[in-house]
Parts: sequence; C-alpha cells; structure tokens
Amino acid sequence: MCDGAALQRPLDGPPGMLAAQFAHLAACADQPHIQIQVVPADTPVYPGLQGGFILATLPDGSTVAHLDHQVRAQVVAECEDIATLQKTWESIHGQALPCRQSLHLLTEAAQRWT
Repeated sequence: MCDGAALQRPLDGPPGMLAAQFAHLAACADQPHIQIQVVPADTPVYPGLQGGFILATLPDGSTVAHLDHQVRAQVVAECEDIATLQKTWESIHGQALPCRQSLHLLTEAAQRWT
C-alpha cells in the first residue's frame, strides 16, 4: 500500500532518483505475487497515516505484526492488537485504488520525476 502524497513529494537526491524508484515499483507490480495499491493523495485523513505495519501469517497459522516506529520496531502477537491492525488494514484497503489504477499513477509519477 502506498500513500498517494508520497508520489508527489520531492526528495533530495540525484536527478531521476524518484523516477527510477517508481519505475522499479511499477516493474515489480508485473510479478504475480505482488500487488501495489495507492491511496489517492486527496483522501482525507485515514488510519494508514498512523504508521507502517506488516501483518504476517506464520507457518503454524498464527498472525503477528511488525510495527515501524521512529525510534524502534516492535513485533506484536496479542490477539486484540492483531484484530485492531486487521481492521485498520481493511480500512486502508477500502480507501486504496485498484491495482490497475495504482499502477497507472506510479507510471505517471515516474514520468513526472524524469
């Protein structure tokens, strides 16, 4: 999942860096096991802005989450926390564009930053 505002925010770095990164993401989206979705930049405040996280299902069927914070990362396995993060994921997913439209935005961003 990608926040659409990140496709518009300039970064310091060599010319063409953002174009190359967005082009790489678009190329990755051709892989059958990779889906990239963008939450449009004009979306009002939504739960995804609270910070990044990864939900992972382990071989034993349990689910854990990896939370990214500014100071450190945290692994969470408590059922209530996982349930909250799953609801957050569903909310973010509901705000995101379908994969094809997201890929189009990535391609446009790559061209814009060339």
